[in-house]
Amino acid sequence: MIRMLAIFWCFLSYSHLFSQRILLDKAYEGAWSYYKTGHFEKAKIILLKNLDEDSSHYKTYELLAEIFIAQEQYDSLLYYYRAGVRHCQKKNPEMLFYLGNYEFYMGNIQEANDAYIKFLKLVPKSNVTDKAKFQIKRCQYALNMMQNPVEFNPINLGEGINSDCDEYYPYISPNDSVIIFTRKVPLYKGAHPASDNTQEDFYISYLTDEGWSKAEPLKGHINTRQNEGAQTVTADGKYLVFAACNRPDGKGSCDLYFSELKNGQWTQARNLVEINTMFWESQPSISPDGRVLYFASERPDGYGNSDIYVSYRRPGGFWSKPQLLDTTINTPMAETSPFIHPDGRTLYFCSNGHLGVGGFDIFVSRLDENGKWTKPQNLGYPINTTRNEIGLVVSSSGKKAYITSSREGGYGLNDIYEFDLPTPAQADEVSYFKGFVKDAETGKPLSVKCEVVDLEQNKVIYSIISDSLDGSFLLGLPEGKVYGLYFSSRGYMFYTEQVQLDKKYDKQSAYNKEIKLQTIRPGMRIVLPNIFYDTDSFRLKPASYAELDKVVTFLKEHPNVKIEISGHTDNTGSDIYNKNLSEKRAKSVYEYLIQKNISAARLSYIGYGSLYPIATNSTEKGKAMNRRTEIKILR
Repeated sequence: MIRMLAIFWCFLSYSHLFSQRILLDKAYEGAWSYYKTGHFEKAKIILLKNLDEDSSHYKTYELLAEIFIAQEQYDSLLYYYRAGVRHCQKKNPEMLFYLGNYEFYMGNIQEANDAYIKFLKLVPKSNVTDKAKFQIKRCQYALNMMQNPVEFNPINLGEGINSDCDEYYPYISPNDSVIIFTRKVPLYKGAHPASDNTQEDFYISYLTDEGWSKAEPLKGHINTRQNEGAQTVTADGKYLVFAACNRPDGKGSCDLYFSELKNGQWTQARNLVEINTMFWESQPSISPDGRVLYFASERPDGYGNSDIYVSYRRPGGFWSKPQLLDTTINTPMAETSPFIHPDGRTLYFCSNGHLGVGGFDIFVSRLDENGKWTKPQNLGYPINTTRNEIGLVVSSSGKKAYITSSREGGYGLNDIYEFDLPTPAQADEVSYFKGFVKDAETGKPLSVKCEVVDLEQNKVIYSIISDSLDGSFLLGLPEGKVYGLYFSSRGYMFYTEQVQLDKKYDKQSAYNKEIKLQTIRPGMRIVLPNIFYDTDSFRLKPASYAELDKVVTFLKEHPNVKIEISGHTDNTGSDIYNKNLSEKRAKSVYEYLIQKNISAARLSYIGYGSLYPIATNSTEKGKAMNRRTEIKILR
């Protein structure tokens, strides 16, 4: 009899639990419906009541976690999910894995590490085993970085730039005196800056003796009632690329657009149709000369959730088909926010696929001599935190960086800060050669091709057109090399100069130049400073080829011009020796031009030895100037 009663009560107990589970599941489904329609508070009331009835209902904890994430109530998330793990881990050990993810996101790295290890002990093999092992590796990496912090002292750029709104994605001019950034502004008076009633616009501020001026919207037609954001600007401040979403002329969810500064006004933006796809494209970064464009995209031919691509500007302004950066940079997860430094070889980007401190960390990689990207290096803690970092911009000096942060002590939501980069993360310093190009006779501003050539590699690294209104130009020159500078236009003699960016070079003398181009006429002469020979030799050095190719281009663009090539020496040695050497050197140039299909009938050569010095021969500097090659217009 007693045995029968025990069986009966067990049956009743099981029936009660079964009925209760049905009721809890039904209540959970109601909470899920509220959650899907955005009624988070109503969903939470049901779910918390579920836990009062049964603290082991694991699905309730999982949905509560989703709601707390959506509401950014992270303390509540951890409180309830930790409770869920205590009550449910035996039946649902995967909750330990997800607790580890939440702890990691909140910066509780040791707690996350412990949760992953405990999960693997309970479940040695599952569909998330590899992920748990990788997360343990990330935890160990993060703990090591946090125990070895880098120096980081961010300084808020002040109330001229930052406000109670979100400010982010700065562009810094080469001389660090102009900043263009994105600000999320209220759509109407009284709308809260943190609400959905906002839009993104571009603002500009100038550095004064009193600090940054009060930022103002960019002039022209670039800002609209729609969102504009994540801008990048060329070094001359005249070509801007940005991201915009859901526009009538868009090809996908978010596309890249460009605008140009003309007559002090930014033009209406146009779609970069040759780059955009039906997928997400955003976060562009353009090289200072406007010839190379990096950006992030979610197109399906990538390696992960989002990847970094590069496109090259063709003659005529069109962009090439974007190329996917290799797996040194891109991972099966997400890479975003690329920034190519003005040195052209240092790339900063964000990733949650490379080992880091938290979610998205900032990394740096460099192009090596073979054009390959080096292994990305984490910028370190606390530049990178346990939260997501959205990217940074680095000054032309390579030493100062600008970052967006919502840290305490700011003026509102996200503010823009500056800080000194740790030495291992710094880029090469870039100097800028700037000035104006004018007609030598009339003083009229000229729009001409301006180029910088790496003479050692015979490679054009900058190529722009001077401004048609005032003839202004801005050319970047990375430190530590010898460059040839060229300015050319049809109907004019080209201008050439040599710049050596080493310790002996007075950079200030090159910062502001007035280039005067002479119209072509008989009798005109120009010195070719980038023609090089070995001492007492007439053999051309390869570094001469860039200069000679400019002469070839000049002659092909002006087919009726005839020239004389003349060689000159200093006064070291006998007159006969110097005349012979200078004539052989002039002949070497003559023969090079003929090899490049310039008719011999248009060329002549002569050696003048030391007969016509252009500087004193009493100093080494003067002698170096006298050792030269010239061309003279004969007709």
